[in-house]
Parts: sequence; structure tokens; C-alpha cells
Amino acid sequence: MPNRRKFRSILKSYLILIVVIGIFSTPLIILISHSALTSQITPNDEFRAVNNFGVPDININTWNLTIDGNVTNPLFFTYDNFTQLPSIDMTVTHQCVSFPLGTAVWRGVTLEYLLSILNPTGDALEVVFYGVDGFTSSLTIEAVLLYDVFLAYEMNGVPLPSEHGFPLRVVAPYHVGYKWVKFLDHIEIVNYDYKGLYESHGYDDVGLLSSAVDWQYHSYLLAIGFLLGGLSSVSAMRYARRGKIFRNLPKFVSMKFHIFTGLLFVFISTLTFISWLQKTFIFKGRIFYSYHGIVALATMILLLLSYSSGIAESFLKSKKSSWHKNISYLTILTFFISISAGLLLIFI
Repeated sequence: MPNRRKFRSILKSYLILIVVIGIFSTPLIILISHSALTSQITPNDEFRAVNNFGVPDININTWNLTIDGNVTNPLFFTYDNFTQLPSIDMTVTHQCVSFPLGTAVWRGVTLEYLLSILNPTGDALEVVFYGVDGFTSSLTIEAVLLYDVFLAYEMNGVPLPSEHGFPLRVVAPYHVGYKWVKFLDHIEIVNYDYKGLYESHGYDDVGLLSSAVDWQYHSYLLAIGFLLGGLSSVSAMRYARRGKIFRNLPKFVSMKFHIFTGLLFVFISTLTFISWLQKTFIFKGRIFYSYHGIVALATMILLLLSYSSGIAESFLKSKKSSWHKNISYLTILTFFISISAGLLLIFI
């Protein structure tokens, strides 16, 4: 009988821990599910579109593409003769500054092939893309060649839908969305650093995606940090007067466990916040431009206060003070709000 009670007690303690981990793993589970879905091909009608100036009405019978500037052989194409050029198919995810829009199989003509015909002059530096809608951006010739940038006229086996840039758009693998200029009708090779619509407003001129600025790394770190913060808070509740439910947690969920998970929470959160500041400043030229950023700042302030108050209480060996506990709970709450705001940016 005593063995049965002991077994039930142990089972209950681990069930409570599993439930706690499940609750605080929710953002991580959502992100993993979302990543699995976005790694698949996105149907055109589900592929999100961002158009700064609306969708222009283009008559394909009168549309043409001119490529000129600092080149020896300027080019001029109609839709029919452009689509007859040697083409490639490539599966690429179109990613905005903050979130992915979708993944598609794009078909088009590489700029490397076009540049080989154009024969840029020795001082040529950048390729400038002009859309019928007035949107512009640019890439260096070096980036165009290095990252296999091409001009797409098909998306998932059909001509580009109107909202996705018909009849021609830039597909720039490894580059952020504002480099993917839509509704192309003019390309110019220039010998200076051109600033497009976003770049002239402070956004990054290079626009290259990397692990340091990719939203997925940022989001996963936050989700892992939230899990660690939750475990740290719950492990502390085990020693609180009113924490009867959590007193049944497994024995390894100790004060050392609380300190260890808390330190990891602080480290990961700080690292993530710094990388987010870097991303925001590089790509948008400013910080705390959204509610997500403002809440993130409030969370970091509370996190540092929680960490400082925890150290102070450990040195003072005060068991009556509740500053650390209250600030920690508030930190977890604001952290959850910050993650929720980030998820809303991704999904909405």
C-alpha cells in the first residue's frame, strides 16, 4: 500500500510538470507547426501579397521591358519574346521584414544570363528595378550574381497573378521582400549607390537575410526563453506559502533548478532582445516602432529588475520580501504579451 501511494505521488508530480511544460511550450509548438506549414509550397490564393501602391492594371499587349544604362548592349522585350528566353525553376520563400509571405516555385530568367548579353561597362555597380506602380529598389551586380537573382514570370506553374507582380517581378533569394520589385517594366544598370523607396526611408540598403535577422531565429529564442522563464517561476512557487499544487513537483525541480532556468531565461532573452534591436535598426532605421517592440522593452526592464531583486534577496537571505516574486510574475506576463504580439504580426 505505501508503495502504491508513493507511485501515485510520483506520477502526480510528473503529470503536473508535464502540464506546466505543455502550457509554457505553447508558443514553441505554434512556431514549429507554422514553420512546417510554410516550408511547403503555398497555393497562390493563400500566398500573402504586400503592395505599397495597389495593383496596377497592365495591358500585356502593350507592356514591354527595357534594360539599359551603363551597358554596351541595351535590351528590349515584349512579354512573348521574354518568356522564350532560357529559364530556370527555383523554390524560394518570399519573406517580408518581419514574417514570411509564402513559398512558391518561381520560373524566370536569371539576371546573370541577361547581364552576359548586356555587357555592363567597367564602372557599372548596381541593378535598379522600376515597377509600373512607381516602386523601386536595387541590388549590386555582385549580389545579383552571387545569390542567383532572377526575373520571374510564373508562380507555381501559372503566369504571375496580378497581386503578385504580373507580368514580371524580381525573385531575390536570401533577400528581404522589398528587394522583390513587382510589375517590372524597366531595369537600369547604374554606376552609383541607388536608394529605392524603402532604402531612402532608412531601411537596409543590402537587404540580405541571415541568421542574425531572420524572424524564425528571433521567434524560436523567445519561445524557448518563455518556456525557461515559466519553469523558473513555477519552481519558485514550490517554495511559496500558497504554492500547494506545485509542492508535488519532482524533487529535481529545486532551488538550484530555479536559479539555473532563471539565468538561462535572462541570457536568452537579453541575447534575443539585442538581436531584435539590431534587426529593427538595420532594416527599419528606428526601434520600438510597434506595440510588440514597446512591450518587449517593458519586458526587458522588468526582467532585469527581477534578476537584480533575486540577487539582492539571496544576499539578504530574506524570505519575507515578495519583490522578486511579484516582479517575476509580471515579467512572465509581459513576456507572454510580447510573444503574442509577435505571433499576431506573423499570422495576421
